[in-house]
Amino acid sequence: MLNALIRRLVDICARRRWIVLAVSVSLAAGAAVFAANVLRINTDTDALFDADLPFRVADDAYDRQFPADTDLIVAVIDGPSKIAASRAADRLAADLTQRTDLFRTVRAPEGGPFFAHNALLYLSPSELEELSARLAQAQPLLGAITADRSARGLFHMIALAFNAAAEGDAAAAGLAPAAAQTADVIDATLDGKPKAMNWSVLLSGLAAGDEKPRAFVLLQPRLDMEALEQGGDASAAVRATAVADGLTPARGFRVRLTGSVPLSDEEFATLKQGTGLSGVAAVVLVTVLLTAALGALRLVGAVVITLLMGLLLTMGWAAAAVGEINLISVAFAVMFVGIAVDFAIQFCMRYRAERRVHSNTEAALAATGATMANPLLLAAIATALGFFSFLPTAYRGVAQLGVIAGGGMIIALILSFTALPALIAIVRGKADAVPVGYLWAAPLNRWLVRRRMLVLVVAALFGGAALVALPRLTFDFDPLKLKDPTTESMSTVLDLMGDPWSTPNTLNVLVSTPEAARAMADKLGALPEVREALTVFDFVPEDQEQKLASIDDLSLWLGPALQVNSTAAPPSRDDIINAAQEARARAQAFLEGGTSGPDNEALAPLRDAAKSFIAAVDRLLAAPDHSVLDGLSPALASGLDDVLEPLRNGLQAQTVTMNDLPEDLRASWIAKDGRYRIQVFPKADGRDVTALADFLAAVRRVAPDASGPPATIYESGRIVTHAFATAAALALVSITGLLFVVLRRPADVGRVLAPLLLAGLLTLGTCAAIGFPLNFANIIALPLLLGVGVTFPIYLVTAWRDGEGLLLTSPSGRGMLFSALTTAAAFGSLALSRHPGTAAMGELLAMALGYVMLTTLFMLPALLGAPPTVRVQSSLSH
Repeated sequence: MLNALIRRLVDICARRRWIVLAVSVSLAAGAAVFAANVLRINTDTDALFDADLPFRVADDAYDRQFPADTDLIVAVIDGPSKIAASRAADRLAADLTQRTDLFRTVRAPEGGPFFAHNALLYLSPSELEELSARLAQAQPLLGAITADRSARGLFHMIALAFNAAAEGDAAAAGLAPAAAQTADVIDATLDGKPKAMNWSVLLSGLAAGDEKPRAFVLLQPRLDMEALEQGGDASAAVRATAVADGLTPARGFRVRLTGSVPLSDEEFATLKQGTGLSGVAAVVLVTVLLTAALGALRLVGAVVITLLMGLLLTMGWAAAAVGEINLISVAFAVMFVGIAVDFAIQFCMRYRAERRVHSNTEAALAATGATMANPLLLAAIATALGFFSFLPTAYRGVAQLGVIAGGGMIIALILSFTALPALIAIVRGKADAVPVGYLWAAPLNRWLVRRRMLVLVVAALFGGAALVALPRLTFDFDPLKLKDPTTESMSTVLDLMGDPWSTPNTLNVLVSTPEAARAMADKLGALPEVREALTVFDFVPEDQEQKLASIDDLSLWLGPALQVNSTAAPPSRDDIINAAQEARARAQAFLEGGTSGPDNEALAPLRDAAKSFIAAVDRLLAAPDHSVLDGLSPALASGLDDVLEPLRNGLQAQTVTMNDLPEDLRASWIAKDGRYRIQVFPKADGRDVTALADFLAAVRRVAPDASGPPATIYESGRIVTHAFATAAALALVSITGLLFVVLRRPADVGRVLAPLLLAGLLTLGTCAAIGFPLNFANIIALPLLLGVGVTFPIYLVTAWRDGEGLLLTSPSGRGMLFSALTTAAAFGSLALSRHPGTAAMGELLAMALGYVMLTTLFMLPALLGAPPTVRVQSSLSH
């Protein structure tokens, strides 16, 4: 009955071809317009999972309590020193605050008047004492350079230092860094790569230790919801303002943008570029293979037009069914082309065979429809079941892909029996002069049947080897691995993750009272997996009375020196040369004079600096072009105010209480409902997913409600694993049930599934052997393998049941070969994408389909053996 219905449908479409074509084109055009107006792209990795999952609910609740920390652009400013970077962040924040048309909030979390005036209070008493000692050593340098801010003044000061050292004054060793840095600046200037003095180290030591010369500006942009890159205008404004403020590499600065908004925008740009490239590659590869498979360009054109209409209709279905494309479902277009072309190839191969028998196109098409009704319907339903198997899972990303692609399979099936016959009837064409199948494959087919036990044993051995390798299979469920690491936003995140104090992989705990916050922070801070647990109370400095007394003493003797303004006239070139010669002579005298006793070891750093200084000055004096001297004073004095101003401000510190903390700082640590936030930093590398899982487990033993990126990574990985197992089981059960209903013979069902199961085992075994990890994106390949790959053995088993003895020489065999090649080529083209998730999906799908093709072509004929002596009709024909 089904065969007769499809035969009648194909015959009508062939005879009413222009009407069918007009209706098909109109529907496709309407679907395209609808999709263009409705369908949107969602690049948020959180959107890959159902919103009602516990970790999503916790993250959303946290965002509601701290709205200023959502949808951020984070400007990361690296400068020549910590102080220079901080001042640059303050300037950038002040300028961007004026752009209320683009930004809702702008703040420099470590900047502003509060931290400028109270920075010294955040040092420990010992650090403050060490700073005072450094400033005492640098006081002569400070006095000299503030009185004459030029190369001449610096050379005079260095000359005095070497003279004092020659007289045995060990305190002069404190100026060794100044002499060494001066030598470096001279050499860099002569080499055409000018650099500035790092006055923050020379005068204050505030940038000493492991602290990076880095500062941040946090911006909440007004997102343009109509734009594809919603934060594009805001990001462009940040970059332009940074350039206008002089924050350029030529001046020692680097400004990078990261945060959720740039990550999302650059994710979309990567997807757009990668999808376009893979789409073009898929079309080219499929067209080439179609030409090789079908021979006649007219048939190739009919198939390509059918695929295009099907793709547009599937886009319309996607817009109506889900309304958006996510990071996983964006691959549906390439998947549709790869799978739908399989149906078209099978139909066209059978048509070519029927055309050799029937005298006209319409009769051949009708016969093709009757013959292909069962296998195409079975293949389409099985493929759709493979996609639909993801629907019951919480992995929303692939569930949406399942809805889109599953519906696309039904669309492809309908077009294969309607639009494709109409197009073939329009283009027509002559009958083939030779059989459609590959007759040269007959000896191979006979050998596979004759040596079937050997073939099956070899297949079993390969399966056993893959099974042995399976324990080495790895799962990498870090969502950041789905992003392109070469983009600025992602490379910056990876850089920050390497810094224990700026890593985004921290956990947050909310408690009700200040006492509970302090107690919880103490408990969490004591865990071996925790580096630090911070609260808002950590921003109220300890030991303030002792520190303020030290600051008062420092202000008493240092304050006057900080207020001195340069009164010296700008030096001429001769002034600089004379001062350099004098300093060189004093350095040489110091080296030649030598010292003995305990001061000898103390002055060792100054001797090393003297050697470097003499060599640099000799190069300077020997330079044929003394115009380099004009840039020397700016290079040596540059950045001095960046150090003097923070020191002046720091000497104005006063007692700090909770009420004195800036409002934006309090809003980052005290929730809208009054609860207090504890931020927990991991001790291990924030880029190690296993270490983050241990960190999460340890923190949750103390605070079960802890949330944050480590919780998201762990929970999402667990959900993906469960979704994979659920989808694979559903696909296997549903497809097996379908095969039982249609084929009715358990042995035939086993023959269809055996190549698939072996291909799946070989795919996983190969991944384990070569160290290819499963991730959020490519894990869907295995359930899809059942749905997509089952079509290939279905075609051959159906032909075998119809009495075909030499499967590899039959039209079905040739069609299956090119179906597998075109599908693998289309899926494999995803590997060309710059997007790591899409590329990994393409690589694994291509590998899996390659194994399906091999097991179907070589294992299945051996498994089937000789065909039944009696022609068996498929149960669907009844």
